[in-house]
Amino acid sequence: MRTAARTLVCLLLLGCPSTDPPVDPNDTGAETTTGDPTTGALGLEDTGFVDPTMGEPLDPDAGPDEICTHFCDRLVACNVEGDFDGCPCYPEYLAPFCIDEWRATVACYDETSCADLQDLEGPCWGMFEHAHEKCTLGESGCLEYSGSSADPPPGTCTFGRDCLDLPTREVACEADTCTCTIDDVPAGTCPGAGVCESDDPAAMSAKIDECCG
Repeated sequence: MRTAARTLVCLLLLGCPSTDPPVDPNDTGAETTTGDPTTGALGLEDTGFVDPTMGEPLDPDAGPDEICTHFCDRLVACNVEGDFDGCPCYPEYLAPFCIDEWRATVACYDETSCADLQDLEGPCWGMFEHAHEKCTLGESGCLEYSGSSADPPPGTCTFGRDCLDLPTREVACEADTCTCTIDDVPAGTCPGAGVCESDDPAAMSAKIDECCG
């Protein structure tokens, strides 16, 4: 009887309109609970949990320092910064040509729940990778590289071009023949013409176009 009476007092004090039948003070049944009608579990909003989203959106005129601070504060708030062993945003790399990608990324993280950000396969993480690559690859969106081993055999070399929105082209030369692969699929051959011996970045860039089309 005490349990039923206590429930009735709580309802009266809180002023909560009850949709249930009036409580019978003589009822000695079990105490009622609220929550999910199918599971009996309380939702997060019922427990007072507040997702630690940013209080204010990023200033549209924010510079690299503010963008990185805003982004990294969000990672800390959602307890996902440990995946990077710190903050993966570096203001010195946020050039004007990739600022818009970073602003879009920060907006996505602000508007997405922490629970969803815990899924590293979510869309915001894809935006982060795109923004990071955009800044890393430069204004052209491409980065040319050379060398695939510390000590290649004489007369051999490997070089290629990695682009943000294009397939990766790589050329491997041996003796006087160079072979191109596009995203690891063989795509053609062309004469080496001494490109390995010259070790000239311009000659290697031209050879990529010649071999790969």
